[in-house]
Amino acid sequence: MTAATVLREARKLVERGWTQGAAARTADGKSVGEDSPAATCWCSLGAMSKGSDDCDVYADAKGFLLMAVAASNIAKWNDALGRTQAEVVNAFSKAIELAEAEEAAR
Repeated sequence: MTAATVLREARKLVERGWTQGAAARTADGKSVGEDSPAATCWCSLGAMSKGSDDCDVYADAKGFLLMAVAASNIAKWNDALGRTQAEVVNAFSKAIELAEAEEAAR
């Protein structure tokens, strides 16, 4: 698994449903873990965590997302007042481009 793969999977989850203030939530808004079968929406970090079973690949994916949003803290960026699902999806798309470019250069 590569960072780009983790980012693509996370983007799919965020496209389905996005949240703030919790790794994931149920349809009725209850906070749950990102791996919960009841989860219907995920924050940026929760989506990446669900999509990765390798700590190093997760860290790489997180790094590309940090570069894409020019921030130092993904949770704070994700949870910022006024942040939209569309902005998060777009950030994942940009991070995927960065990851793919680095992977192609190897």
